[in-house]
Amino acid sequence: MATCWRLRKIDRDHGAAFGDMLAVAAPFNEDLTRRLESFSSAFGHNSRCADFLVFQGERADSSAERKSLFERGLAVCPGHRNSAMLLSHEYLIEVDKLLLKTATMPAAFARVSSRRVETNVREAWDLCQTCERVYPYNEHLDEYRERVRAEADRFGLDLETTEAP
Repeated sequence: MATCWRLRKIDRDHGAAFGDMLAVAAPFNEDLTRRLESFSSAFGHNSRCADFLVFQGERADSSAERKSLFERGLAVCPGHRNSAMLLSHEYLIEVDKLLLKTATMPAAFARVSSRRVETNVREAWDLCQTCERVYPYNEHLDEYRERVRAEADRFGLDLETTEAP
């Protein structure tokens, strides 16, 4: 793990060699992660295991895979800052995708498809709440909340009373 951080410090963590190094070490970290997860609660200082999961997550191809790795990082090391921070950013990416679905829809059309709009806006709002629980210091959270509120206002939805589907 120290090697990963050294390579990051000299900006050498983006090439194929870094990925190859992660692939060689991945089975060892996977075994350690499984052992830590087998206990009823995490114990000790497991940040190195979580760090490795973060490095893997940063290189993952899909959002689902990144989220899974960052969540595992938090499971083995509760409070792991990098896992929490990157997981919160993944949630905001999902908010952005949901808002994109409603942004192109005229408000008048929402009456025809109001349930879908309501579902998307509510899910985006819930993801903002989840983001705050995971990492309340996310510097983009307020901006995303405002965007969700703006969409809710545009479609006449009350976020405080709209029930989740």
